Amino acid sequence: WAQTPAIIPIPVKSEYPTGKYLLPKSIIIAAPKDEALKTAFKTLETKLSNLGGRKIQWIQPASTATALANIRLQINSTANAELGKEGYNILVDTKGVQIQANSAKGLFYGIQTFYQLLPKEVESASPVAIATISVPFAKITDYPRFEWRGMMFDVARHFFTKDEVKKFID
Repeated sequence: WAQTPAIIPIPVKSEYPTGKYLLPKSIIIAAPKDEALKTAFKTLETKLSNLGGRKIQWIQPASTATALANIRLQINSTANAELGKEGYNILVDTKGVQIQANSAKGLFYGIQTFYQLLPKEVESASPVAIATISVPFAKITDYPRFEWRGMMFDVARHFFTKDEVKKFID
């Protein structure tokens, strides 16, 4: 596993110290109760449980068990001006994975970047037998340069089916 993952888009700031965090077979995720993130959390649970049949347990951040969480998702109580509305911080170290943001949107984008730190099998639609999942140590800060986002879908050179277009939009 290379120590410098290819993250797209390239984060504003990133450091990748030597080392990696091994996700256990039973993963505890501390996350805020937020309706806007319900689908994102369900997708995270599905992707992680598909990797070697891992068991996922959700707890609330205010819980005394938060220290036991392998993945901590947090919306800042005091906004970090640097991050703005859609920015996030990711820290992966010996204590686990921590993703912090000022808003649900920022937390969502942080989770998307977290997927890129995981093995490529995380994108599999069906369960994959994988014994160990290592996440490289990382300290990432990212936020958009502009308030708008865009992407390109080149239909002039390639034919896409209806389902491929839906998946791209999703």
